[in-house]
Amino acid sequence: MNIVHQFLNLAQAQMLGLRSKTAWERLGRRLVVGAVPAGHVSRQEGTAVGVGVHPVVRELGRGRYVVALDWYEVYGLDQTEAVDGSPTTTVVTVEEYKAEWESRKTSGDIRSSSDTPTPIYSFVAPSEAKTASKSLKDKGLTTKKNRDTSPPKKSAVNNDSWAYVPSGLTADDRAKLGADVELAYCVMHLIHYWRVRQALPKDAYIDMSRDYCRERLGGKQGANWDRTRSLMLESGIMERTDTHDITDDYGLGVSVSTPRGVEGNRAYGYRLRADLRHSTFRRTPLTDPRAIRASRPNVSGYTLRWLKRNLMRITIVPVPDDVLRAIAEADTDGTGTVEDRVDAYRETIRWIDEGAWQFEPDGFSGRVHTNITNLKRELRPYLRVDGKPLCAVDIPCSQLAFIGLAAKAAARQHRKQFVDDDFFATWERDIYQHLADGLSLDRKTVKQQLTQAGLFASNRSDHQKTAVMRRFKAEFPLIAEYIRATKNYKPKATDPQETKDKPYRVLAQKAQTYERQYVIDTVCDRLRRERPDMFATTIHDSVLMSRDDAEFVRLVMLDEFSKHNLNPTLKVEDYAKDQ
Repeated sequence: MNIVHQFLNLAQAQMLGLRSKTAWERLGRRLVVGAVPAGHVSRQEGTAVGVGVHPVVRELGRGRYVVALDWYEVYGLDQTEAVDGSPTTTVVTVEEYKAEWESRKTSGDIRSSSDTPTPIYSFVAPSEAKTASKSLKDKGLTTKKNRDTSPPKKSAVNNDSWAYVPSGLTADDRAKLGADVELAYCVMHLIHYWRVRQALPKDAYIDMSRDYCRERLGGKQGANWDRTRSLMLESGIMERTDTHDITDDYGLGVSVSTPRGVEGNRAYGYRLRADLRHSTFRRTPLTDPRAIRASRPNVSGYTLRWLKRNLMRITIVPVPDDVLRAIAEADTDGTGTVEDRVDAYRETIRWIDEGAWQFEPDGFSGRVHTNITNLKRELRPYLRVDGKPLCAVDIPCSQLAFIGLAAKAAARQHRKQFVDDDFFATWERDIYQHLADGLSLDRKTVKQQLTQAGLFASNRSDHQKTAVMRRFKAEFPLIAEYIRATKNYKPKATDPQETKDKPYRVLAQKAQTYERQYVIDTVCDRLRRERPDMFATTIHDSVLMSRDDAEFVRLVMLDEFSKHNLNPTLKVEDYAKDQ
């Protein structure tokens, strides 16, 4: 068993004089040709049963290991060389640092009761200015009042941190928002983003829950959202609707108004002032660290960062207006008018064209949402990487496949059979078509009634009574029982409010989690390790790549399915043929 012994923590690496490649480059040095890492620093660790794809840091016994979920390589000074023309920086070794420390202690320059030097947090030789420090009290940083009233530190503009802000916002509007102006930019961006994503009219109210906004804007107990919302509402920059009219489900024709923002009811709806929501939104850089954190979700792990870098390689060629209108007219599932949908398509294309990339793993299942996942399928033929159109490998009937894998895992845990003997064999042949043939329906109708309605709706929903659902339950009673039992989940006190309100969504969470584990954690992670220079990105249950890599990706996906004793039919979809 190959257990990696060279894993270090940050302090250990610093005491050994080891730094990452990027850190050495900042000091004007580069790695020599053929340099082998002197060690690895683990950013994030976890525990695992058995040895998998993550390198092992140490063994815990009884088949359990501490594994590195995220790490980077470090190198020593002797593995680097100075870069010609780069500004030189004095770099000291650990021995020189200790000698300097002892010399300063002996001369009285440093007053310390400890004989052990502090960990080296910089390998740049310390200056007199760094060693001469003042107490926190002298700097005025000891009271809570000073910390709360100090203005936020402004950092340099980061091109990756931006928000789309209406051009009609005036200097007077910005003055009313004060120090929270860039947090307000983030709110404006979110309202605009969700309106475009849902293809709603510009005058529509956008539902945004308090929990979502508090989590997105941060601050202690959601203070940033509460404060910014109040400022925007009081200044008239943003408007809120408090009620929502609904019609009685029993068909009595009674229109009742239910309060918004109440636990269990619909969230408040927000929109910007009339002149703002009808003006052009322009990409605006952010400098406030609070706004930067709100606009840029944390992306950790090699595979996710690799996918994000790949996403930034995508360009889009111009799409004719008549094509956009034809797509909008054929979009029977869309919201708003045809003009609203055309406007949403144009804005989505503009974001890609301007390089305004969105890459956000959700907290529900870890699924990644990007500009491409939100792009209409009919517009994918206009995407390019290095000037070439893309291909995709899609998993047919994927939701049922991942539900089946979740049921297999539950069967092992509970020692009870949850999967019918012929379920996966039917899935491999196309389960939608199988049900359609038995009911004399078309495949699209079966897919809509099964996965888009029946499977993920409440057990009490009328969607459970359709002919497709009745046929599915009759042919696959074991998997149908697993689905029913999973949607009858009893929420726990620690569950999020959304799960408490709709416990049947646990089934969708399980299916999407297994999808993410297969597509991102397994397939894409393998692609990154075996072909790090290739382009690949995901659209939930499918992988996009260039035409040259399509067959390789298909074989990798088949190989990973074979580890579950599955052999589906995976086809390569060439978008160049659809244009």
